[in-house]
Amino acid sequence: MKKKFLSLSIVFVLLLAMLPVPASASVSGFEDVSPDDYFATAVQWAVSWGVTQGTSETTFSPDWICTRAQVVTFLWRAHGEPDPVSYYNPFADVPRGSYYERSTLWAVEQGITVGTSSEPMLFSPDKPCTYAQILTFIWRAKGSQAPAFRSPLTESWPDSAYYKDAVDWAYVNAMLEDEGDELDPDQPCTRGRTVAWLWREAMVYVSDVEGLMAAIGPGREIHLAPGVYNLTEWIDRIAGPEGPKSDNPYVWLDNLYDGYEVWIRNVRNLTITADNSWNPGKVELVVEPRYANVLTFDSCDQIVLSGLVMGHTPEQGYCMGGVLRLVDCGRFALSDMDLYGCGTYGIIAERVQSIQAVDSVIRDCSYGLLDFQQVQDAGFGDVVFQDCGGYDMINAQASSLFFQSCKFLNNVWDERYSHFLQIDQGSDLTFRYCTFDRPTYFDLTDYGMSGNNVTLERPTVLDRARG
Repeated sequence: MKKKFLSLSIVFVLLLAMLPVPASASVSGFEDVSPDDYFATAVQWAVSWGVTQGTSETTFSPDWICTRAQVVTFLWRAHGEPDPVSYYNPFADVPRGSYYERSTLWAVEQGITVGTSSEPMLFSPDKPCTYAQILTFIWRAKGSQAPAFRSPLTESWPDSAYYKDAVDWAYVNAMLEDEGDELDPDQPCTRGRTVAWLWREAMVYVSDVEGLMAAIGPGREIHLAPGVYNLTEWIDRIAGPEGPKSDNPYVWLDNLYDGYEVWIRNVRNLTITADNSWNPGKVELVVEPRYANVLTFDSCDQIVLSGLVMGHTPEQGYCMGGVLRLVDCGRFALSDMDLYGCGTYGIIAERVQSIQAVDSVIRDCSYGLLDFQQVQDAGFGDVVFQDCGGYDMINAQASSLFFQSCKFLNNVWDERYSHFLQIDQGSDLTFRYCTFDRPTYFDLTDYGMSGNNVTLERPTVLDRARG
């Protein structure tokens, strides 16, 4: 039993490592990265998302020079490690099976690089990557957007310089705020500066639903300004004669009985977080169709949702869709979330590797709390489950769920036909230091706490019948 609790404790540590951290926080494990370094938060991001690791267990080596192969691989990983369409290798110096082969082929297909020579075709993977090269790689990966204006950094540079637009674009997008008044395009780029620029490119600041839907994709950290993001109104605005169609390949619309539902598909390394640092207030995502989940994630991995309020606009009791649905996904982290009905369940999950949630609320749902099928590892810490009612509160089939310091308050179900827990023999549930507002939460006939599937450790029971 101790081994089990130890592993679950580690899970919560891993959850915290996945979440974005301010630059003032410690960068654990690396003796050569100070919290005050301009690249400290970027290092945390890069390691958490697998963009790169340290050079040892205790060092990141931020001053080491990056090679062209390393930079292209970092960029490829930050974009979710997409497979190249073709495995034709045009470069004589990119060995088959090398760690940078797939990233280099992807970069060529995306027009990010053409190599360093054409006869023979060379990529020069071991050469130092310069400021000009990495900024051009990032700029091309972003779509080679024209800069809004020329920067003072490039005033004296010739217009023929291939990297001038890239540097101006980076300056306009606040990527070069640590460079001062000058930038040497031929300066070799360090590991610290490389991850800082990649992290800044990944950050997107959004203030409306159109911007949110356009920004969704792999390797993004989306910051949402306070306000209501009505997904249904956005769908109505993009509707044509044949119905609505998203221009974003990672956003798919499913036609339901009474409207459309938003699916986010095939995305890796995505953070969507509330940003109220300048304007305090809630960030709320809502939908209007009663049969729609607020958001569905399909075939996604390493997703972080933080500080969001999500729910339906219809009144409770007239809803058939859940709030958050996960299908065939990898790892999910939820922090400071407020998931509310009339959604049928707060979270519906099918074939998911890991769901970790902390400091959140699931409330006012019309069916129950959670509906999980084949979820390998779900952990909830300091989550409040309240004011839900209708049917079985927690459905778990072939799933492992762990609750620590959670509260279950004012949830109601018909005890003649329904249960607090509806689980099969393939599921494993643990409640540790949790609070329940009445003793009848557990159906002692079917599940008693001595059963093989449910472990209850040191609960607090608030018996409402006794006041």
